[in-house]
Amino acid sequence: MTSAQIAHETHLERKRILRALTVVRSAMLESVPESMRPVHVRHAPQAHADDHPESAAHTAGRPRPAVLGLRLVGESVWAEVVDDDEAEPIVRSLRDRKNGRELHQEMAPEYEAVVYRSRLYRLSAPDRSTPFGHLEGFWAYLHHRLRSKGGIRRARLGLYLAEYAWRYNNRKLTPREQVHQLFKLIARRRSGVRNRSLAQSNELEHRPGISPRDHQSKT
Repeated sequence: MTSAQIAHETHLERKRILRALTVVRSAMLESVPESMRPVHVRHAPQAHADDHPESAAHTAGRPRPAVLGLRLVGESVWAEVVDDDEAEPIVRSLRDRKNGRELHQEMAPEYEAVVYRSRLYRLSAPDRSTPFGHLEGFWAYLHHRLRSKGGIRRARLGLYLAEYAWRYNNRKLTPREQVHQLFKLIARRRSGVRNRSLAQSNELEHRPGISPRDHQSKT
């Protein structure tokens, strides 16, 4: 649902809804496992996440298309906005290419694939092979969600990417289980505790002799 729809159903101010959505998306952004964390830490924007960035189209000059980096660790996927300095050589390489849809791994060593102008480009490496299908399925889902938004401000794009990646990685959970996991992420974020991956948290909670209540009290 959009923030306007949520505000209408909950009878709360839309500004409060936007703040709440930003908190949830920020918690999703900070929940990325250590194995997927970028070398340079990116912080979540503190501004409100707006659903309809009409004013962005009226800024001076047309913004450059964002380059998205896709990661894959096991069955988990992640997407983030590639920094402009790192994206520039990738864009030049894509413009110079005449055929093929693969890039060399040294162009973006942190990612398994990049997306530019709504097209997915796998990063090839002689000693590294990503199974076909995982990234393509995630990109199909991500592309559909981004198009349904009708445009997202560049400054807030990372939050939405985190939301959609979290939804995709937790798509097998029931809505009740997803809400439970989100409450846990938000609680850890508010308490200042460094977030673990969901797999690590679930492993702790299901160890013999350790109950969820005991785990929460220790953190």
